[in-house]
Amino acid sequence: GNLVRLGLTVLAVLALALLPILATGQGMQMVSRLFPFGRGLTHAYWAPNVWALYNTADRVLAKLGLGAHQGASSTAGFAEVYESSVLWTVPPKATFALTLLAYAPLARLIWRQTAPSPSLPLPPASSGADAAAKPREFAAMPEAGRGRFALYAALGSAISFACGWHVHEKAILMVTVPLIAAVSAVGGPEGGVGDELRQAAAALSVIGTFSVLPLLPQRPLETALKWSVGVAGHCVELYLLRRRPPAGGSGDRRVVLGMLGVWPLPGWMVLLGVAVLGAYTDLGGHKMIFKGRMEFLPLLLISDFSAVLVMASFIRLFRLTSRLTGPGTS
Repeated sequence: GNLVRLGLTVLAVLALALLPILATGQGMQMVSRLFPFGRGLTHAYWAPNVWALYNTADRVLAKLGLGAHQGASSTAGFAEVYESSVLWTVPPKATFALTLLAYAPLARLIWRQTAPSPSLPLPPASSGADAAAKPREFAAMPEAGRGRFALYAALGSAISFACGWHVHEKAILMVTVPLIAAVSAVGGPEGGVGDELRQAAAALSVIGTFSVLPLLPQRPLETALKWSVGVAGHCVELYLLRRRPPAGGSGDRRVVLGMLGVWPLPGWMVLLGVAVLGAYTDLGGHKMIFKGRMEFLPLLLISDFSAVLVMASFIRLFRLTSRLTGPGTS
C-alpha cells in the first residue's frame, strides 16, 4: 500500500545519499555528526527549544548564588560537554526518553485521524470513439486529507527540535518548510481550523527565521541584506497565507498583525520584540551598553525570546491539528 511505497522511496533516497559517504570511508565521521553525544546538550548558539530555557534557568540560579560553577560553561560559545551549575545535568538518554514520550500524543493523534486508504475508484471506462478521445481519470483526493501527511511530518520534526540532544538552530527549517507546504493545502471553511493553522504557521515561520539571523555575518552589508531579504520574503508569505479581511474591517494590515500573534503576545508585540532584539544585536545596541563584555547575552536573549514563542507555537499547532476532521492520508 501507500506505506510500502513511501518506505521504499525513503530507503532509496537514503541509499543514494549514504553510498558516496560509505564508499569514501567516512561512515564513522557521519555517525559522530548525526549522534553528537560528545558535544553537549546544546549547540554553541542555543537552538530555541526547551533546553535553551533550561540553560537560562540554570545560569540565573547560579548568578543568584544557589550553586557553584566549575569546568566548561553553557554560555562559553563552544560546542562541548558541560555540567549544569544548579540544575540536573541532562544526559543524552534523558533527552531520548523525553522525545519518545513527547511523540506518544502525536502517534495517538495520527492513529485516531488516519484511516486505511482504500484504492480510489475509477470512473467507468468509456467505449467506442469516446474511449480513444478521452483517457480515464483518477478520482481526486478528498479535500479533507490534503496536506495532512506533511503536517504530521512537521509536527514530528517539531518534537525532535523541542526535546532532542544538541539540536542545531537551523533545524527549525525542518519544521517550517513542510509546515508551510501543509497549511497551504489544508482546506476548510473561512475562519475555521484551516485559517488558524495558516496563522500559526506564518507566526512560527517568522520567529524561526528571526532565531537563525545571528548565524549570518553582522557586517553592515550582510546585515542590511539579511534583514531586507527576510522582511520581503515573509511579506510575500503572509500575503499568500492570509485570509480575506472581514467586511467593514481595517483591511489587510490588521489581518497580518493578527496572524503574527502567539499566545500570550499579540502580533504587534511579537513584531516589537523582533525589532528591539534585532536592533540590540545587529545595530550595535549591545556593544554600546556593555563595551565588549557579556558577548553571549544577545544570543541568549534571542534564543530565549524565540524559544518561548516557538514552544507556544508547537503546542498551538498540535491543538489545532487535533481539531481537524475528516480522514487523513497515509
